[in-house]
Amino acid sequence: MRIVLLLIAGLLGASPALAQISDDYIDAINHAIFIAEDGDLAAGYDAATGLLDIADTDEERLRAYDLAMNIAMAAGRWLDAENQAFAGAQLVREELGGQPDLLRPFLERQAEAARQQGAMDRHQQLEAEIRSLSAGRLALIWNEDRRGFRHRLSGFQCPREIDGLPFALRHSNELAGTDSYCLYRAAAGS
Repeated sequence: MRIVLLLIAGLLGASPALAQISDDYIDAINHAIFIAEDGDLAAGYDAATGLLDIADTDEERLRAYDLAMNIAMAAGRWLDAENQAFAGAQLVREELGGQPDLLRPFLERQAEAARQQGAMDRHQQLEAEIRSLSAGRLALIWNEDRRGFRHRLSGFQCPREIDGLPFALRHSNELAGTDSYCLYRAAAGS
């Protein structure tokens, strides 16, 4: 079994609000990961939540919530996963300026945990918040005009229709918008 921290070091390191991680914390997080990967998810979860007791920085707390959330999800402990995701999202909102690329993974896991618990209203609310984050990010990269969408960086135009195929969506993988594209949808049965 492989437990993966979903937070990207480059994103965390880019913010002056996030300090470095202590050697003791690195040892403790590696120990928690080792326990979980060795198959003892309950002890791994306990070790991950114990990281909060030694966390001195927002980055360390965020990593603790992330690891605990992912171990809880791997164990099917959906309420614990949702609670850790909620705590991580709150930390991002309150202490880290609500950075969308830090917030999104916590909201996605929180929504999945809510879905797994059958809390569909909560799941749908979280999905709407995730879509809103994505829309805000795309608005920084794409301008809508009468012909379709224009990429701000390159000036490339995504027309509303190409050869009878209607525009479906615009997408940007990179935060800077350098890996962007448009998709068009063929009619059903064509």
